[in-house]
Amino acid sequence: MTEISTDIPARLDRLPWPLIVLGGGFIAAELGYVFSSLGSRVTIINRSKRLLMAEDAEISQRYTEVSHDLFDEVLLGTAVHRVVHGERRVSVEVSNDAGSRTI
Repeated sequence: MTEISTDIPARLDRLPWPLIVLGGGFIAAELGYVFSSLGSRVTIINRSKRLLMAEDAEISQRYTEVSHDLFDEVLLGTAVHRVVHGERRVSVEVSNDAGSRTI
């Protein structure tokens, strides 16, 4: 897993597989959608129960509903406790109502 910020996707020589996107705002949604469309396995992790919370409530709710079809995994209401940078991999420790896990 590769760590990617919003300024480097256009410069990548290969697609990240898998890709974890932390956050649920419009930049996270766009970044996740682009890489998902190109073939990456995308997991979205967001601390609130809806994506695009800064947008109109109806848009936010509808996007949250369809996000499960757009991405491989969507974790809502999920706290990120730790991001561990390994030599060739990044892992993320999270928890939500379903319990704790490392991705």
